[in-house]
Amino acid sequence: MSYIDTKDIGVFDILAGQDDEMIQQGNAIVVSGLLLGICNRGTFAYQLSQSHHQVGRNGVFYALPGQLFSVLEYSNDLKATVVFITSEYLLKLGSQNEMLLMRGDEYLSGKLLEGLNKLDEMGTQDIVLADEVGDDIRHILAVLRRRAYPQVKESNLMLTVPLIQTLLLLTLESQSTGNVKVRSLSRQEQLSKDFFVLLLRRHREEHDVSYYAEQLFVTPKYLSTVVRKTTGSSVQDWVGRLLLFAAKSLLKNSRLSVQQIADELHFSTPSSFIRFFHRQTGLTPRQYRIKK
Repeated sequence: MSYIDTKDIGVFDILAGQDDEMIQQGNAIVVSGLLLGICNRGTFAYQLSQSHHQVGRNGVFYALPGQLFSVLEYSNDLKATVVFITSEYLLKLGSQNEMLLMRGDEYLSGKLLEGLNKLDEMGTQDIVLADEVGDDIRHILAVLRRRAYPQVKESNLMLTVPLIQTLLLLTLESQSTGNVKVRSLSRQEQLSKDFFVLLLRRHREEHDVSYYAEQLFVTPKYLSTVVRKTTGSSVQDWVGRLLLFAAKSLLKNSRLSVQQIADELHFSTPSSFIRFFHRQTGLTPRQYRIKK
Protein backbone atom coordinates (compact mmCIF):
# COMPACT_ATOMS: atom_id res chain seq x y z
CA MET A 1 0.00 0.00 0.00
CA SER A 2 1.27 3.44 -0.88
CA TYR A 3 0.04 6.91 0.06
CA ILE A 4 -0.63 7.71 -3.58
CA ASP A 5 -2.77 4.55 -3.97
CA THR A 6 -4.84 4.96 -0.82
CA LYS A 7 -8.61 4.89 -1.07
CA ASP A 8 -10.50 5.92 2.08
CA ILE A 9 -8.02 4.62 4.69
CA GLY A 10 -4.80 2.65 4.59
CA VAL A 11 -2.15 1.40 7.02
CA PHE A 12 1.25 0.65 5.53
CA ASP A 13 4.93 0.41 6.37
CA ILE A 14 7.69 2.76 5.28
CA LEU A 15 10.99 0.95 4.79
CA ALA A 16 14.38 2.41 3.87
CA GLY A 17 15.04 2.09 0.16
CA GLN A 18 11.56 0.96 -0.85
CA ASP A 19 10.02 2.24 -4.07
CA ASP A 20 7.35 4.44 -2.55
CA GLU A 21 6.42 8.03 -3.38
CA MET A 22 6.45 9.03 0.28
CA ILE A 23 9.96 7.89 1.16
CA GLN A 24 11.76 9.02 -1.99
CA GLN A 25 14.05 11.87 -1.01
CA GLY A 26 13.36 15.16 -2.73
CA ASN A 27 9.71 14.30 -3.36
CA ALA A 28 7.01 16.56 -2.00
CA ILE A 29 3.54 15.24 -1.14
CA VAL A 30 0.54 17.52 -0.89
CA VAL A 31 -1.34 15.71 1.86
CA SER A 32 -5.00 15.21 0.98
CA GLY A 33 -6.10 13.81 4.33
CA LEU A 34 -4.73 12.92 7.77
CA LEU A 35 -1.28 11.31 7.80
CA LEU A 36 -0.19 9.91 11.17
CA GLY A 37 2.79 7.62 11.71
CA ILE A 38 5.20 6.22 14.26
CA CYS A 39 8.89 5.43 13.77
CA ASN A 40 9.66 1.84 14.81
CA ARG A 41 13.41 1.90 14.23
CA GLY A 42 16.04 4.10 12.61
CA THR A 43 15.70 7.83 12.05
CA PHE A 44 14.50 10.21 9.38
CA ALA A 45 14.22 13.92 8.79
CA TYR A 46 11.26 15.53 7.08
CA GLN A 47 9.88 18.92 6.27
CA LEU A 48 6.27 19.87 6.99
CA SER A 49 5.68 22.94 4.86
CA GLN A 50 8.38 25.31 6.17
CA SER A 51 9.30 23.49 9.41
CA HIS A 52 12.01 20.81 9.81
CA HIS A 53 11.63 17.72 12.00
CA GLN A 54 13.86 14.82 13.07
CA VAL A 55 12.21 11.55 14.11
CA GLY A 56 13.68 8.51 15.89
CA ARG A 57 12.21 5.42 17.56
CA ASN A 58 8.78 6.13 19.06
CA GLY A 59 8.72 9.52 17.39
CA VAL A 60 5.33 10.48 15.93
CA PHE A 61 5.01 12.37 12.67
CA TYR A 62 1.85 13.74 11.13
CA ALA A 63 0.46 16.02 8.48
CA LEU A 64 -3.01 17.49 8.11
CA PRO A 65 -5.04 18.07 4.93
CA GLY A 66 -3.44 20.63 2.65
CA GLN A 67 0.03 20.49 4.23
CA LEU A 68 3.23 19.76 2.34
CA PHE A 69 5.24 16.71 3.48
CA SER A 70 8.75 16.02 2.18
CA VAL A 71 11.31 13.44 3.38
CA LEU A 72 14.80 14.95 3.52
CA GLU A 73 16.93 11.97 4.58
CA TYR A 74 16.67 8.67 6.43
CA SER A 75 18.84 5.95 7.97
CA ASN A 76 19.44 2.61 6.27
CA ASP A 77 17.47 0.75 8.95
CA LEU A 78 14.36 2.96 8.87
CA LYS A 79 11.01 1.29 9.52
CA ALA A 80 7.87 3.27 10.28
CA THR A 81 4.14 2.53 10.23
CA VAL A 82 1.67 5.04 8.84
CA VAL A 83 -2.09 5.41 8.73
CA PHE A 84 -3.46 7.65 6.00
CA ILE A 85 -7.10 8.73 5.98
CA THR A 86 -8.38 10.70 3.01
CA SER A 87 -10.25 13.97 3.56
CA GLU A 88 -13.33 12.42 1.93
CA TYR A 89 -13.26 9.53 4.38
CA LEU A 90 -12.81 11.85 7.37
CA LEU A 91 -15.98 13.63 6.25
CA LYS A 92 -17.69 10.26 5.85
CA LEU A 93 -16.76 9.31 9.40
CA GLY A 94 -18.17 12.57 10.69
CA SER A 95 -21.41 12.19 8.72
CA GLN A 96 -22.28 8.66 9.89
CA ASN A 97 -24.13 9.96 12.93
CA GLU A 98 -26.16 6.81 13.41
CA MET A 99 -22.89 4.91 13.91
CA LEU A 100 -21.40 7.49 16.26
CA LEU A 101 -24.19 7.76 18.81
CA MET A 102 -22.19 6.21 21.63
CA ARG A 103 -23.82 8.43 24.30
CA GLY A 104 -26.92 9.61 22.45
CA ASP A 105 -25.09 12.52 20.82
CA GLU A 106 -22.29 13.20 18.34
CA TYR A 107 -19.63 12.68 21.01
CA LEU A 108 -17.15 10.70 18.93
CA SER A 109 -17.35 12.80 15.79
CA GLY A 110 -16.89 15.90 17.94
CA LYS A 111 -13.88 14.40 19.72
CA LEU A 112 -12.41 13.37 16.37
CA LEU A 113 -12.57 16.96 15.11
CA GLU A 114 -11.24 18.22 18.45
CA GLY A 115 -8.22 15.91 18.14
CA LEU A 116 -7.48 17.16 14.62
CA ASN A 117 -7.73 20.77 15.77
CA LYS A 118 -5.28 20.12 18.63
CA LEU A 119 -2.79 18.56 16.22
CA ASP A 120 -3.08 21.67 14.08
CA GLU A 121 -2.47 23.90 17.12
CA MET A 122 0.66 21.97 18.06
CA GLY A 123 2.24 23.10 14.82
CA THR A 124 5.96 22.39 14.81
CA GLN A 125 6.17 20.48 18.11
CA ASP A 126 7.93 17.13 17.96
CA ILE A 127 6.29 14.20 19.77
CA VAL A 128 8.26 11.30 21.29
CA LEU A 129 6.20 8.58 22.98
CA ALA A 130 7.04 6.52 26.04
CA ASP A 131 7.72 2.87 25.16
CA GLU A 132 4.38 1.60 26.47
CA VAL A 133 2.43 4.27 24.58
CA GLY A 134 4.38 3.53 21.41
CA ASP A 135 3.50 -0.16 21.76
CA ASP A 136 -0.18 0.71 22.28
CA ILE A 137 -0.20 2.77 19.09
CA ARG A 138 1.44 -0.05 17.14
CA HIS A 139 -1.25 -2.46 18.37
CA ILE A 140 -4.02 -0.07 17.30
CA LEU A 141 -2.43 0.35 13.86
CA ALA A 142 -2.24 -3.44 13.55
CA VAL A 143 -5.98 -3.72 14.29
CA LEU A 144 -6.76 -0.95 11.79
CA ARG A 145 -4.67 -2.74 9.16
CA ARG A 146 -6.67 -5.96 9.67
CA ARG A 147 -10.16 -4.62 10.28
CA ALA A 148 -10.64 -1.39 8.32
CA TYR A 149 -11.61 -3.24 5.12
CA PRO A 150 -13.92 -3.73 3.41
CA GLN A 151 -15.70 -0.49 4.21
CA VAL A 152 -19.03 -1.90 3.01
CA LYS A 153 -19.14 -3.81 6.33
CA GLU A 154 -20.91 -1.68 8.92
CA SER A 155 -18.92 -3.27 11.76
CA ASN A 156 -15.62 -2.11 10.19
CA LEU A 157 -16.84 1.47 9.88
CA MET A 158 -17.98 1.39 13.50
CA LEU A 159 -14.53 0.18 14.57
CA THR A 160 -12.64 2.79 12.56
CA VAL A 161 -13.80 5.92 14.39
CA PRO A 162 -12.93 4.89 17.98
CA LEU A 163 -9.60 3.44 16.85
CA ILE A 164 -8.61 6.67 15.08
CA GLN A 165 -9.86 8.70 18.05
CA THR A 166 -7.76 6.56 20.42
CA LEU A 167 -4.68 7.13 18.24
CA LEU A 168 -5.20 10.89 18.46
CA LEU A 169 -5.82 10.82 22.22
CA LEU A 170 -2.73 8.71 22.94
CA THR A 171 -0.63 11.03 20.79
CA LEU A 172 -1.95 14.25 22.31
CA GLU A 173 -1.92 13.06 25.93
CA SER A 174 1.70 11.94 25.62
CA GLN A 175 2.74 15.58 25.72
CA SER A 176 4.29 16.60 29.04
CA THR A 177 2.24 19.76 29.23
CA GLY A 178 -1.40 20.38 28.59
CA ASN A 179 -0.75 23.86 27.29
CA VAL A 180 0.62 24.26 23.81
CA LYS A 181 3.18 27.02 23.60
CA VAL A 182 3.19 28.62 20.17
CA ARG A 183 6.43 30.31 19.20
CA SER A 184 6.03 33.53 17.27
CA LEU A 185 7.40 33.35 13.74
CA SER A 186 10.11 35.71 12.60
CA ARG A 187 9.37 37.93 9.62
CA GLN A 188 11.34 35.62 7.34
CA GLU A 189 9.57 32.53 8.69
CA GLN A 190 6.21 34.22 8.18
CA LEU A 191 7.12 35.10 4.60
CA SER A 192 8.17 31.50 3.98
CA LYS A 193 4.88 30.26 5.47
CA ASP A 194 2.88 32.65 3.29
CA PHE A 195 4.81 31.42 0.26
CA PHE A 196 3.84 27.81 0.97
CA VAL A 197 0.17 28.72 1.41
CA LEU A 198 0.24 30.45 -1.97
CA LEU A 199 2.29 27.68 -3.57
CA LEU A 200 -0.19 24.98 -2.53
CA ARG A 201 -3.00 26.96 -4.16
CA ARG A 202 -1.26 28.06 -7.35
CA HIS A 203 1.59 25.66 -8.27
CA ARG A 204 -0.33 24.08 -11.15
CA GLU A 205 -0.89 27.42 -12.86
CA GLU A 206 2.11 29.51 -11.80
CA HIS A 207 5.66 28.20 -12.20
CA ASP A 208 7.75 31.39 -11.99
CA VAL A 209 9.40 32.90 -8.91
CA SER A 210 8.33 36.35 -10.06
CA TYR A 211 4.62 35.54 -9.65
CA TYR A 212 5.02 34.49 -6.00
CA ALA A 213 7.27 37.43 -5.22
CA GLU A 214 4.78 39.87 -6.71
CA GLN A 215 1.89 38.38 -4.73
CA LEU A 216 3.92 38.60 -1.51
CA PHE A 217 5.17 42.16 -2.21
CA VAL A 218 8.86 41.32 -2.23
CA THR A 219 11.51 40.99 -4.92
CA PRO A 220 12.17 37.58 -6.52
CA LYS A 221 15.74 37.67 -5.19
CA TYR A 222 14.64 38.34 -1.62
CA LEU A 223 11.95 35.64 -1.71
CA SER A 224 14.42 33.13 -3.10
CA THR A 225 16.96 33.99 -0.40
CA VAL A 226 14.43 33.67 2.43
CA VAL A 227 12.89 30.40 1.23
CA ARG A 228 16.31 28.81 0.74
CA LYS A 229 17.44 30.02 4.18
CA THR A 230 14.33 28.75 6.01
CA THR A 231 13.81 25.47 4.11
CA GLY A 232 17.14 24.54 2.51
CA SER A 233 15.63 24.52 -0.98
CA SER A 234 14.91 27.20 -3.55
CA VAL A 235 11.52 28.51 -4.67
CA GLN A 236 12.02 26.82 -8.04
CA ASP A 237 12.83 23.51 -6.32
CA TRP A 238 9.58 23.63 -4.39
CA VAL A 239 7.55 24.53 -7.47
CA GLY A 240 9.17 21.61 -9.29
CA ARG A 241 8.46 19.17 -6.46
CA LEU A 242 4.78 20.04 -6.33
CA LEU A 243 4.45 19.93 -10.11
CA LEU A 244 6.08 16.50 -10.11
CA PHE A 245 3.70 15.23 -7.44
CA ALA A 246 0.71 16.57 -9.39
CA ALA A 247 2.00 15.01 -12.61
CA LYS A 248 2.53 11.61 -10.99
CA SER A 249 -0.93 11.69 -9.44
CA LEU A 250 -2.56 12.53 -12.78
CA LEU A 251 -0.57 9.89 -14.64
CA LYS A 252 -1.49 7.26 -12.08
CA ASN A 253 -5.06 8.15 -11.19
CA SER A 254 -6.53 9.63 -14.37
CA ARG A 255 -7.00 8.70 -18.01
CA LEU A 256 -5.82 12.08 -19.26
CA SER A 257 -3.35 11.96 -22.11
CA VAL A 258 0.15 13.35 -21.70
CA GLN A 259 -0.90 16.39 -23.72
CA GLN A 260 -3.95 16.94 -21.52
CA ILE A 261 -1.82 16.66 -18.38
CA ALA A 262 0.64 19.17 -19.83
CA ASP A 263 -2.30 21.54 -20.38
CA GLU A 264 -3.69 20.85 -16.90
CA LEU A 265 -0.33 21.79 -15.36
CA HIS A 266 0.08 24.83 -17.61
CA PHE A 267 3.23 23.79 -19.45
CA SER A 268 3.71 25.76 -22.66
CA THR A 269 3.97 22.59 -24.77
CA PRO A 270 3.71 18.82 -24.20
CA SER A 271 7.40 18.52 -25.05
CA SER A 272 8.38 20.94 -22.27
CA PHE A 273 6.34 18.85 -19.83
CA ILE A 274 8.01 15.65 -21.06
CA ARG A 275 11.48 17.23 -20.67
CA PHE A 276 10.60 18.39 -17.14
CA PHE A 277 9.31 14.96 -16.11
CA HIS A 278 12.29 13.13 -17.60
CA ARG A 279 14.74 15.48 -15.89
CA GLN A 280 13.08 14.81 -12.52
CA THR A 281 12.55 11.05 -12.77
CA GLY A 282 14.70 9.66 -15.58
CA LEU A 283 11.50 8.41 -17.24
CA THR A 284 9.10 9.86 -19.77
CA PRO A 285 5.51 10.33 -18.56
CA ARG A 286 4.42 7.40 -20.72
CA GLN A 287 7.16 5.14 -19.29
CA TYR A 288 6.16 6.13 -15.74
CA ARG A 289 2.51 5.35 -16.40
CA ILE A 290 3.34 1.90 -17.81
CA LYS A 291 5.81 1.13 -15.03
CA LYS A 292 3.35 2.02 -12.30
